[in-house]
Amino acid sequence: ILGLAVAVPGALRLIVADVQGKGLAAVQTAAVVLGAFRETAYDAASLAEIAARIEISLVRQAEPADEFVTAILAQVTDGGSAVEILSCGHPAPLLSPADKMPFQITPVYFRLHRYQSSSNQGAAPSSGGNTSSTGNGS
Repeated sequence: ILGLAVAVPGALRLIVADVQGKGLAAVQTAAVVLGAFRETAYDAASLAEIAARIEISLVRQAEPADEFVTAILAQVTDGGSAVEILSCGHPAPLLSPADKMPFQITPVYFRLHRYQSSSNQGAAPSSGGNTSSTGNGS
């Protein structure tokens, strides 16, 4: 499991990803995912655009098609009071408010075609940002 946060004007963008496998091939795939995220996070209009760019980078990598990557992309805005979440096959995150029981957030799903198992089908959201959002009062 790997993670990275990038501060951009008005927001903090994050990725938490899991790469299948071990050894050098997994390290190379992780480097591709983190590099694509780091490069795209600064100027992408949406989380869906970031996911699409990661997908393009993964397709360019000459690795077996049976490997896969799952990821959660998030964007924190409004001083931390709003969070957008996009899942690429990763388990749904938990929100743990100080005064309530933790609960699962249901994100929008974006399928990383080449690297996600065929049993987990999902449609890519439009680049208009169809991601789940939550604020402090949710």
